[in-house]
Amino acid sequence: MCPSGWARPHLQGPCRQCTETGLEATRRLILASLADVLSKAVINFVVASMAASAAARGSSKLHTIMIRIATQWLAACSVIAVFQLDQIAVPFPWQAAGAESQGSTSLAWPVEVTLAMAQLFGVLSLAPPLVSVKMGAECLAQELSDHPSAARIALGLYNIVLPLLVVVGAVVVCWLAVNILVPLASRLGYSFNEAGKKRLARGKLLARLREAVEDTLDQAGLSSLSWADIEMSGALQIRPGLEEDVAQPDTFLRQSVVASRSLMIRACAVRAQGDLATDEALSKDFGLAPLDEEALSQMDLGPYLRRDFAQEAANLTELLDKVLAACLPGPPHVQAQLLAEAPVLDVHLPILQIQPPTSEFDLDPEIDEAMDSLEFGLFSQHPRFCELVYQSVPVMWIALVSLWPGLLSNFLAMLWCVPISEDGEVVSRLFPNPDVECWTDAHFPSAGLAIAGLVVWCLGLPLALAALLFRLDRQAPDSTRRFGYFIQGLEPDYWWWDILVKRTDVGLMMLVTYTSIVQEPASKLLLFPLLSGVQGILAAWVKPYANDQAQVLDTLEVILTAVRFCLFSLIAALLVLHPSVENTTRSAYFLLFGLFLTCAFFFVHMIAQLLRSASASKASQTSAGMKKLLGSAKRLVLRTALPLFQEDESEKLRLTWSFASDEVEAMAPHVNNVSDTNAARKCSSKARAAVRRAWASILRMGPAFQHAILMKAQEEFTTLWLQQLGQTDFRGLAVLCALATAHKELPGILAKRRIGVLWMQQVDALIPVSPCHCGPEDLSRCIWRLGQMPAEDAVQLIRHVMNLFAQHRPEDSNSGVEI
Repeated sequence: MCPSGWARPHLQGPCRQCTETGLEATRRLILASLADVLSKAVINFVVASMAASAAARGSSKLHTIMIRIATQWLAACSVIAVFQLDQIAVPFPWQAAGAESQGSTSLAWPVEVTLAMAQLFGVLSLAPPLVSVKMGAECLAQELSDHPSAARIALGLYNIVLPLLVVVGAVVVCWLAVNILVPLASRLGYSFNEAGKKRLARGKLLARLREAVEDTLDQAGLSSLSWADIEMSGALQIRPGLEEDVAQPDTFLRQSVVASRSLMIRACAVRAQGDLATDEALSKDFGLAPLDEEALSQMDLGPYLRRDFAQEAANLTELLDKVLAACLPGPPHVQAQLLAEAPVLDVHLPILQIQPPTSEFDLDPEIDEAMDSLEFGLFSQHPRFCELVYQSVPVMWIALVSLWPGLLSNFLAMLWCVPISEDGEVVSRLFPNPDVECWTDAHFPSAGLAIAGLVVWCLGLPLALAALLFRLDRQAPDSTRRFGYFIQGLEPDYWWWDILVKRTDVGLMMLVTYTSIVQEPASKLLLFPLLSGVQGILAAWVKPYANDQAQVLDTLEVILTAVRFCLFSLIAALLVLHPSVENTTRSAYFLLFGLFLTCAFFFVHMIAQLLRSASASKASQTSAGMKKLLGSAKRLVLRTALPLFQEDESEKLRLTWSFASDEVEAMAPHVNNVSDTNAARKCSSKARAAVRRAWASILRMGPAFQHAILMKAQEEFTTLWLQQLGQTDFRGLAVLCALATAHKELPGILAKRRIGVLWMQQVDALIPVSPCHCGPEDLSRCIWRLGQMPAEDAVQLIRHVMNLFAQHRPEDSNSGVEI
């Protein structure tokens, strides 16, 4: 134990003297507490925002699910840092003689390896201990009270109120983000919601398009036709191909003119102003006003308001000349007669007047106003404080769950009693404070706080979250957005895996570590391989994660559990075998190296997920200054990284299908065969090919994994149709391909009631463009979406696709897959 005026920064750290007193000690504790709480709140705010934004976009990225898997693995492995392995005696009597001959009865474990592991686990933790509140609380408690239990009571109270403080900190961070960060970013031209990002990107393209259009109009002598005229015509309301319009402004102008009668009138009037001879003839001989918008509005322009008419002209000037020549043919007296006989179409209607859109989101049919307008995927625009608190609930839950391992270990440590022999009697004493005898008056206050914390936070928190998710419609878009961090990536039937099973696994590891259920440290280390092996067997047998991206989540879970099993098994083997100092040191560093490799493996998959669906061509192309430099750097990084973490389209398996046949043609990806005659070059090429294959195997890319995805998708679709939906007939892969191809055009987030209707519309739209193409991953996402639908809607949708195949294929065609 530490003497009076001294305290430990952590459980097994060395005692340090309390240097601050009075107000200085209070100030230090307050600052340390604020730093601890706000750091945890900020980190979990970022994680919650990532999960909510991915859910709002319907993203196929799995990075937040991988973060969840890794945090559980870290919590289970980090218990090794609690043990002073270099001081653990050999556990078996028959080893004593050999140990004495080597000069030591303890495991010759290098201390620096344990310290390196502890630092690694601390850095990778979702709530890293940036400051030591424990020492500040104990020092201040000793100064304020002479009671021997004051320091333990202060630490217990802090652990009890820490979740509440983190909840308050989460609300504060959310308030700062919504009311300060969002407005500031808006002024700097950045948005934290999907709708805002699309508007900003659209605005940049429109600025470039305006510049290109104005240059084109100047060159054509139509400078009187302004950008405002084009905007008022409605030509820009729904314009998905703005990048092509920037490259071909004349084509954009021709298409806009033939799409809007008001803009054609305005453009023809501007063009006619250059024909002064016609204007003078009309005015002198017939007393007519010059050819202007009023005169043109009386003409029947219907034959020219068609898309193919824009393609018949080489440029905008030629198109307008054709319209003017067709509307007013012949000499001036014929023109006057035509003007007199022309029907009045819209003389009394204002020219270039359109109804403004009712909402900014009406400009883009792909934007979901309810979802895409949410800041960080969580917050509405300008929420009141009560609304902000409600919308901050996902951040609170993620923060509370991230605290769970630390709270569990702290509360169990306050009850960690070890038997000590004293004068022939065995006395149970508190391990962190051996001067305190367990379950006496000196121990009861801190023990009561620990038991309360275990019941309320460590047991009640997972059960409360499980009950909340059980009552929710977990497939609803809003539930997926708010609580997707806990359920995304899991099969619908195993939504409870992370909350209950993984928490139980970590809880058992910590219960063994921080209590005397197993008394000897060596016995605890021998038990850890058993617990790790059981968890690994469960993960490999149940496979609770969604079968996306060649079952990458199940694979990652099994690999991390296997690494954990190897870690504890090798340590247990060292305890049993008690090898020499050199062999023990080599084994320790081998384990440390393995942990670093495992972390690198995890980060490689994280980068692959973050770069998923990214494109070097989509990097911002800003015009000048620092933004241009940053944009160029971003494009360079993407061009370098994407080939390493993404498969090229030519390397993907492509499935071709048609409504006219039940056959599906699977086109194998192109493989470059090494055919170099030079031996050195051939060996070098083979080595590079082997490295590429190994890298692809790590990221689960390549033909073998794509075939595995295809076979798994067929199996799941068959199970869904025959077992879950209770149907008896089955059409096979072609129906699934049709559903998957149409599913690619659906928005990422849809209400259940809308999925079936919109999906049918997309399937019907494929009829004229058949044959179509899709990939194995498209099949997996399609099956996942089918599982979200009500059963009757799913059956109706699949029946609709079957009927389309029946209507368009020959009667004697056979189903199959041609590879």
